[in-house]
Amino acid sequence: MYNSYKKFIQRLDPYDKNIRIAVSYSGGADSGTLLDLTVKLFREELISKPAAVYFNHNLRGKESVSEERFVKKVCAGYGIDLVIISLDVISYAERKGISTETAARELRYSDYEMIARKFDFIAQGHHSDDNAETVFFNIMRGAGLEGACGIKKTRGKFIRPLLEFTRSEISDYAKRNKIEYVEDSSNIKTEFSRNRIRNIIFPMIEKELNRDVKNSLNGFSRSVTEARDFIDKISEKTFSKIVHCSAGFSVVDRRGFVSLEPAMRTSILQKAFKSTGCLYSPDRIKTAMINDVIQKKSGSIFQTEDYSVSTHGNNIIIINKKGFCNKTKIGLSEKRRSEFFFDVSKVKGDLRMGRISINDVFIPFGKKKAEKISKVLSDKKIPPALRKYLLYLRDDEKVVFIQGAGISSSVGKDAGTENIMYINVKNDILKKFF
Repeated sequence: MYNSYKKFIQRLDPYDKNIRIAVSYSGGADSGTLLDLTVKLFREELISKPAAVYFNHNLRGKESVSEERFVKKVCAGYGIDLVIISLDVISYAERKGISTETAARELRYSDYEMIARKFDFIAQGHHSDDNAETVFFNIMRGAGLEGACGIKKTRGKFIRPLLEFTRSEISDYAKRNKIEYVEDSSNIKTEFSRNRIRNIIFPMIEKELNRDVKNSLNGFSRSVTEARDFIDKISEKTFSKIVHCSAGFSVVDRRGFVSLEPAMRTSILQKAFKSTGCLYSPDRIKTAMINDVIQKKSGSIFQTEDYSVSTHGNNIIIINKKGFCNKTKIGLSEKRRSEFFFDVSKVKGDLRMGRISINDVFIPFGKKKAEKISKVLSDKKIPPALRKYLLYLRDDEKVVFIQGAGISSSVGKDAGTENIMYINVKNDILKKFF
């Protein structure tokens, strides 16, 4: 097991002996074994000194307190740093209307993003039994190729060095090496989906249908991964031709997309979602619903709490609602190289960036009458899905600039203008894609 981990790390970067690894440590046998192996790599001077990351989900009362105390003791014994993150899983689950299992996972991965900035890799103790459970669970909830692939051994900064080993093999290693660990009492609670699969469904299948169900699922997962990797490889050139990506959103050429074979469309769609920074891509059922929307008339939309997919003319617009970042820059200049300019005397009070409300109005440059901003943007053919993410400038009384629509007549230059402020818009997402 150690040699396997050692070879895995050396393949990541055979020349770097200063790799920093943070081990996701829960105090259990799996993560305890992973932590022990990682410390051995450090002692053999194959990596830099590792650290451990512990998430306290605050779901088990005194047991959570005791577990955190145990984790501190183990890390102190190894002489490594420990990062403890306390999560309010129940409040988050209630607020989002999701299960505590899903809430815990979402909160962990949100904090992992912060941890990833400080380390080269985050090591997790997933094993082949976990992968079999994941594949089964994903298939049961309608996953496509991506979900049937199961857990990846490497995904960005996340690594799972023990993925080829079984839970039993890891447990044997822990016993042989006298690794102390604690049992999580929630692992036997059948209200959690994973526990039902592990403790009820798999034993029943092993007894009635296939005594080797885990190996069968893992073999199936490998075959699907090979097929998925092949499709992804041949779709790369097409992706670069028909998809344009920016911070938090992707724009896909609709005619080019619908002309593709279904497997290619799915691959392109998955890549487009990943390019927006979405944590999870749509499953098979949602992918089918998205494809239906794409086939409909311009202006159709499919959305969830996390993302939206809409059509606008020949464009498919995919937006990560949680990760959209308009990287448009505004520069102020005294030289006439800018695109827009204001009569400074007509600006009331401070000029600031902000969002608009549905009641805001705007006087398009060259007109005298105010119009609802929704009409202005519609006339300019700005995709509805992007409108709330546009850059707006307003003074103390009114909206004076809208990205894509220009400045308001209320602050425009005229014959009596003495002081002019020029605005230079850079990296305009609208000019790039529309």
